[in-house]
Amino acid sequence: MSGPTDLDEVAARLTERLGDRVRLDASADRASWYRVGGPVAIWVDVASVDDLSALAAALAAALDGSDVPLTVVGEGSNLLVTDAGYDGVIVHLDRAGAFGDVIFDDAGAAVTVGGAVRMPDLARRCAEAGHGGLSWMAGIPGSIGGAVRMNAGVKAGEVEVRHSLDWAELVDLGTGEVVRRPSEWFEFGYRRSRVGPNDVVTSARFRTQPGKPEDIAAENAVHLRHRRDFQETVRTAGSVWTNPPGSSAWQAVSDAGAQGLRVGTAQVSPKHANFIVVDPGGAADDVHALMAQVRQMVHQHSGVVLEAETVMIGFPPFEELT
Repeated sequence: MSGPTDLDEVAARLTERLGDRVRLDASADRASWYRVGGPVAIWVDVASVDDLSALAAALAAALDGSDVPLTVVGEGSNLLVTDAGYDGVIVHLDRAGAFGDVIFDDAGAAVTVGGAVRMPDLARRCAEAGHGGLSWMAGIPGSIGGAVRMNAGVKAGEVEVRHSLDWAELVDLGTGEVVRRPSEWFEFGYRRSRVGPNDVVTSARFRTQPGKPEDIAAENAVHLRHRRDFQETVRTAGSVWTNPPGSSAWQAVSDAGAQGLRVGTAQVSPKHANFIVVDPGGAADDVHALMAQVRQMVHQHSGVVLEAETVMIGFPPFEELT
């Protein structure tokens, strides 16, 4: 755990260089769709590559010799911050600047999009512009940067970022270097890539197919309707677990009798067993405790060890199950 002196020095150095882009003791509501969790010690909003370059230089000086941790977030749609708070730096991409850009080519064959753009917003914009092929994004919360980092997708990996990504640009917060990487560089797997913890995905180019806006909008609506009918949409952070090989996480949770299970203010969704919902005013620690209990139940029932898709900040590792 970082000491207050380390945090104070880091906060002072970052504020000196980045001004009002730095917020101290920011509410975790800004960081997680669960709308729970304790305060974030240092929150930094960035809106351009220039901001990130300045941030990298500031971090190099501010974090030198300290043990203050750093986390990069986009929409926070799969994030859970402990109720005790996060004694570290969260870097957040702001859609208000260049990271919110969406640029279509004239032939309907590609779109270049900023890392902070929400996936459903991109799907909608593509429909309006007659660019097909990305309607699967319509029902997925989260940003493009997070989608590239996690190789987001639907249908247990049948359609993922890797299938349409041409390239993505990244900034290394350790060096400030800006690089463009082709799709094959990412070594995509199921809900993973080789994007490092200090890498920020600033933009990405996706291949699309020209189509009629009304047809693409109708396809978007299918994905939105599926999310509305079968998944939770409020006070949740999307899929809790990655799918085990050859199976599905929701089925494993349901078969173990954990669907509907509650710990304090958190409950496994009665609507979809791979979602957790939290009561208003709930606790992040309840979510974590519920996840631990579900994981135990599934392992006892089937021998499957569930792996979290939720990114957890400030929590101890789950108990090793063998």
